[in-house]
Amino acid sequence: MTLDRSRWAAVGAAVAVTLGAGGIGLVRAATPESDPSVFVPITNCRLVDTRAEAEYNVGPFDTPVGADSEITLSGHGETGDCTIPDTATALQLNVTAVRQTENTFLTVWPADAERPDASNLNPIFEPEPAYNPAYNAVTTRLSPTGEFKVYNLNGQVDVVADVTGYFVAADSISGPSPAAAATDGDDVGAIGTTDLAVVDATISVDGAGIVQASAVGTANGDVTADDLWCSLSDTTVFDDGSVQKTQLAGADSPSSISAMRTFEVTEAGDLTVTLVCKVSGDVGAATVENPQLTLTYLPVDAPADDTPDEPVSS
Repeated sequence: MTLDRSRWAAVGAAVAVTLGAGGIGLVRAATPESDPSVFVPITNCRLVDTRAEAEYNVGPFDTPVGADSEITLSGHGETGDCTIPDTATALQLNVTAVRQTENTFLTVWPADAERPDASNLNPIFEPEPAYNPAYNAVTTRLSPTGEFKVYNLNGQVDVVADVTGYFVAADSISGPSPAAAATDGDDVGAIGTTDLAVVDATISVDGAGIVQASAVGTANGDVTADDLWCSLSDTTVFDDGSVQKTQLAGADSPSSISAMRTFEVTEAGDLTVTLVCKVSGDVGAATVENPQLTLTYLPVDAPADDTPDEPVSS
């Protein structure tokens, strides 16, 4: 089959790369309560910045999040510099932690669920430099009232969250019905500095359309590991065009990983997508637990034939 990879969605470093305002992709989180959803990328907007200074502060909070404390944020309507429709079922975020006073972790989760035993960010306190941000891409489902929470374990930390896109239910759009395939992989250990396939999934497509790939899991690293870099690829080789970086904080501090990418297909056939990971630097090893990969195919209608009829001679 022919594959055009000109459209993709991935996150890495401190800035997310989006598909551009007005585009859509289709993704289904690999959890029992989730249904296929349409991803709507937007121009990044700041939902919250808890720093008190007027030049920084955005949203409903102007103090750091305290120890063993949480804040609740709205992902519907006007919050901070963002305006999100009430039909949004989940948000794609860039979350940054700054000015942490102790080693800690942050967890982001839907407001109607119990807090999971996993972290999304692992800020490390270092006196120098005083400004030592930790960051990660985070996908969170919203509660029925459109809310999600952010929890901090130790000390105080300021939280900055930017929205790069949101999700709406797939049945809210018209067009051919989507098809999905999901794989729950086994735990993969000893991920070193060379490419290693973590989990793959294959979907059969009937023709031209898009396939949205979404991967989640939990990462742990040994004391020498720095960052875990993961890529969604249509081969088993790490693809620098689609990278998500997860900061590792040791075996006792698991971090959530997530990656998304949109593939364009032009003809019928099978598409296999693989989550490929490696540790940055020269040493270290990591483990990915409970890796899950979901592929969702959204076909497109064939374009109408606008070729004029040949004139009929008499």
